[in-house]
Amino acid sequence: MSNSFSLDAKIICPYFKRQKEKDKKSIQCCPVFNNQKTTTLSFNSISDKNDHIKNFCMSGFYLGCPIAIAAKENLELNGEI
Repeated sequence: MSNSFSLDAKIICPYFKRQKEKDKKSIQCCPVFNNQKTTTLSFNSISDKNDHIKNFCMSGFYLGCPIAIAAKENLELNGEI
């Protein structure tokens, strides 16, 4: 089983942006602060990153992710949702 994901089609979290190309242990999500382009989550291992994606980004539990919560609140405060 490969550690690389081509799971973008399975990602349901609307705050997920992309996996970092150079750093296989990171993902990028929506910004949580104004004047921020993205929020980067860096994990200790590829396995930890993959677990996070499976547990949050690919499931209805994405609203349990602290980044998703903060991104949603930021968008609500800015009147974008």
